[in-house]
Amino acid sequence: MAWRTWLATTISLGVAAPGVAQIRVVNFNIAQLNGDSDALGAVLDELSADDHAGFAIPVSVFVFQEVTWETLDFLQARLGGTYTTATYTNSNKDIYGGAQALFYRAAQLNEDPAGHDDIYTGAGRRTDRWRLDLLGYDDPPVGFWVYSSHLKAAAGSKNVAERLFGVQQILANAQQLPTGAHILYMGDYNFSSNSESGYAAFVSEGPVQALDPLGTGSWSGESNAHKHTQSPRATNAGGLSGGGLDDRFDLQLSTAPWQDDDGLSLMSGTYRAVGNDAGHYNLAVNDGTNTYYPGDVPRSDSLADALHDASDHVPVAADYRLPAVLSAFLEPDFGVVIQGAEVSMTLIVENLVPADVADGGAVLDYTGVAAGALAEGVAGSLPALSEPFITTLAVETSVPGSGQGSLTIDSPGESVQHVPMTLSITGTILRPANASFDPSFDEDWRTVGVEMAAGTGVHAIDVPVWNIGWDEAQALLDIDTIAKPDWPFVLTSGPASDIGLDPALLAFTVDTDGLSPDQYVSVIPIQCSDEALPGETTSSVQLVLSLVVTDETTCPEDLNDDGAVAVDDLLAVISAWGPCGGCPEDLDGNGVVAVDDLLAVISAWGPCGD
Repeated sequence: MAWRTWLATTISLGVAAPGVAQIRVVNFNIAQLNGDSDALGAVLDELSADDHAGFAIPVSVFVFQEVTWETLDFLQARLGGTYTTATYTNSNKDIYGGAQALFYRAAQLNEDPAGHDDIYTGAGRRTDRWRLDLLGYDDPPVGFWVYSSHLKAAAGSKNVAERLFGVQQILANAQQLPTGAHILYMGDYNFSSNSESGYAAFVSEGPVQALDPLGTGSWSGESNAHKHTQSPRATNAGGLSGGGLDDRFDLQLSTAPWQDDDGLSLMSGTYRAVGNDAGHYNLAVNDGTNTYYPGDVPRSDSLADALHDASDHVPVAADYRLPAVLSAFLEPDFGVVIQGAEVSMTLIVENLVPADVADGGAVLDYTGVAAGALAEGVAGSLPALSEPFITTLAVETSVPGSGQGSLTIDSPGESVQHVPMTLSITGTILRPANASFDPSFDEDWRTVGVEMAAGTGVHAIDVPVWNIGWDEAQALLDIDTIAKPDWPFVLTSGPASDIGLDPALLAFTVDTDGLSPDQYVSVIPIQCSDEALPGETTSSVQLVLSLVVTDETTCPEDLNDDGAVAVDDLLAVISAWGPCGGCPEDLDGNGVVAVDDLLAVISAWGPCGD
């Protein structure tokens, strides 16, 4: 069936295309590459292998702080052709700690260069803004904005004011974006605590308010050790700051649309300071045993060593789910059926969001509203990676004619792909066939009476059966069974099929030789049906054959029984000319008054009978 082919094709395509999967975003201050480059490379590799949240997927977006022209070249070479460098502007920021750089996975995302902006945030520093669009999500288009910042460091009221100024500049810029935009704010903000004015400005209510996945509570002290990102080192060396893990300088915040568990949204429990096992407060991240990967100390220790040597910050990572993708198929053609047929069409609905784990794709909530010949709609929910929903929808066939119908599938979900989607069906609904012995009105019972002289041999009796009212909007008629007639009648025709405009002739014979003058009657039930189509109906008509056998000296050509075959008998034949099942003018009993009957009258001209 067509839908089985569609299902196999769609499922196979849905795994590989489009070229996106869940979104993993990492922000990382690489300290101008003052650390060990091999260690930094090892960290970059591990960020895609990181399954701390229960799964590993390639990083979709790397956002780096403190990137100089030289370190940009290193990152481009180290990440390789899998990643594309987004718009990079330096503006002599090398002397202020370097600029912001973003790399995106080319199989998932594309940058809209028109969305880039360079925002002055004080102290000689600039925040970069980028617009990224999801590949394969174009109905409707889906994208988001990323801000990367490196605000002024150090304590003191002047530096605090510089940071507040920077946040205000960022928020003012974000307010120029479309209402409800998906915005990620990230970077090294150097906030000393959650009470600092810059952080408070970020999380204050407003149209572009930043929401903190870890809440807005304190991040000070050992009880909040899991939040800390600086420093993975205990001592200063080679341009890298020490002091152990006790500050939360690096953040990845997001606006409300990311927090609603629908469409593009943060996956709960995936926000983390990579390599921070919450057991190294005020310590180097590799001091003693690290347990970042539960149950795998060697792997955790290896990552901790790389983090220690790569930078004086640890990366922040978070994973984000993708909007649902509607895929639906409805059998398009129910063919030709008989009025009143029970017809149903296969419907398949699937959520083809290309997630790696079930929580990585939004749930597809959908409703399907039926119209026309479709008698019922649907409603349901399909999580990511769930089996397709397969059902049948009834078709209304009570009205003959062209059976047009549609099912419009919609979803209230955010950025659901391919909605609304309208699926159409078509087909033809025929009136049932109608067997009749008369071409002009519905006659289900007919008595055919004939009179024959004994000893005159074999006579034929033909009875037409019509499909009354037939046109192309009515089913053809089949005559399925004809009951065996009683003696002396013999059925010489078989069942008939595909009766349309022209009638079928039921052929009988009777042998008058040896019959005594008498009346012979046979009741013959005839079973009929529509042509073999869905909804085929059955019916029956009844034929009664009545034969009066007269003395063999009686002359059948003497139609007016006046003892002579003359002009009146000739005129009677002419007036009955044409189809005439069982009428006395049909002298040869073939169902038609024609030339043979006229010649029979002429041949018998003159006195006739006793």
